[in-house]
Amino acid sequence: MSKVSYISAGSSTRVKDGTGTLYGVWVEPFVGSSLVLADNPDLGAAGPDFNLATSVTSTIGFLGPWPANPGTEFFDAHALRFANALTIAATSSARVSIFFE
Repeated sequence: MSKVSYISAGSSTRVKDGTGTLYGVWVEPFVGSSLVLADNPDLGAAGPDFNLATSVTSTIGFLGPWPANPGTEFFDAHALRFANALTIAATSSARVSIFFE
């Protein structure tokens, strides 16, 4: 059975430790907001800078930045497997729901 994690205030969030499956992402973006999905458990000060794309390892995807008048969007991950940890970094204005197992 899949699970849902809702992120209402953007930040780096470890959604699930260890292996799992990503099914999809609902995003209610705002102008200029963005989202990074990574298979990376390291969120500490020595970890990657999720605002700098080149510093993120095991990248699943970068979404955004969104233009003016964005609508809610769904991204189908097609049951993508991750090995280390599912980590999401969203800008402070984006609302995100992650569907995973």
